[in-house]
This record gives sequence, structure tokens and C-alpha cells, in this order.
Amino acid sequence: MQTEQEKYSLEEQSQVVVDFLKNLCNVYRLQILCLLMERGEMCVNHLREKTGDGKLTHSAISQHLTRMREDGLLTSRRDAQECYYKVSDEKVIQIMTTLKEIFCSQQ
Repeated sequence: MQTEQEKYSLEEQSQVVVDFLKNLCNVYRLQILCLLMERGEMCVNHLREKTGDGKLTHSAISQHLTRMREDGLLTSRRDAQECYYKVSDEKVIQIMTTLKEIFCSQQ
């Protein structure tokens, strides 16, 4: 029986990885993911305050969040007027944990 990875060609697997990494290769989306990994769940307004030194507009941060939600990296829930986001993809958790160990460890 073939494993899930064996069902796809190297080219197809490579494209999946590239598409996944594109989400991480943006300074604001990376900041959002770091904040969500650290705090678990945050609303759009708090993410906006903490991302890009608060220079991003609400619309810009919402666009980044929408892209990551549509790509399955995040989930959201609404509570009255606020929308809260959290990391939902185990691959993101693993990669962000590894990146933190490599780049953010105290030496």
C-alpha cells in the first residue's frame, strides 16, 4: 500500500511545500504566527498593535489573516464584534517551534 507521500510526484510534493512556505516568507505573517504561537489566541486588534510596530492598518492585517485562514494555517472564531485567531496546522507548530529554537534561543 502506498503512503500519502508516494502518491505524489516529487514535482507535486515540491509545489505543496513551496505554497506552504510562501505563507511563512512574509515578515508580517511570520510575526503573526510568532505571536499566536506565544499567546495561543489573539483578536485582530491586538495582533495589529503588536505586528509591524502597530504600523499596519486593520485592513492589511485582516488580509494576512484571511490568507493564512484560507490556506488552513489558522482558524478563527467570532465573539461579538471581535474575531480571534489561532494556529490550527500541526506543520506550522512544528516549523515555528524549530525556527524559534534555531533563531530565537538565548546563547
